[in-house]
Amino acid sequence: MRFQPDFETIPIAENARRVFGRFVDALIGRRNAMRILAASGLGLGAGLAPLPRAATASEAALEATLRAVVDTLVPADRLSPSAGDLGIHLEILAAAPVGSAERTRLDAGCRWLDDAAGGPFAALGDEERAALLSRLDGLPSDDQSDLASFFRDVRRGTMRRYYARPEAIAGFASFDGPPQPVGYPDHDRPPTRIE
Repeated sequence: MRFQPDFETIPIAENARRVFGRFVDALIGRRNAMRILAASGLGLGAGLAPLPRAATASEAALEATLRAVVDTLVPADRLSPSAGDLGIHLEILAAAPVGSAERTRLDAGCRWLDDAAGGPFAALGDEERAALLSRLDGLPSDDQSDLASFFRDVRRGTMRRYYARPEAIAGFASFDGPPQPVGYPDHDRPPTRIE
């Protein structure tokens, strides 16, 4: 006997279930269909975004190293906070989801800094951190290595995010203009951190 659904009396969803069920039974059987779905992940919610998880020790180390990098690039002074104080390192991390190429580069770059420091990069003094970052800054501009890309991306992301924040430029309200023709008296010295 051939199956002939009555499309006028059976609701569409139920009709589709009956037709699909018979189709699966005829071709591969329901048990095999369930095995195929389970193996492909379709029956388990594959493709859904992963649930957020608590920060691990390596993520905490990554965050600390990245904060030290952005604080070295833009330290606090008497007019404005450091980039880390504004959470710029967290914005950079949020823009690089776990598993992305950007996050892999961030991880590798921060690991390199920690290795080159002989311990946590964040534990170094300002001069030692600046010296290590200068090594990265000295890489050729056409260098496409992950390390060079890491530094360029972090520096660009830090500057773009920092100077877009009102808190970063609030201290410039008292700026009276360039001290010409003499210039800044400390122009030949690196920026210093105000404690």
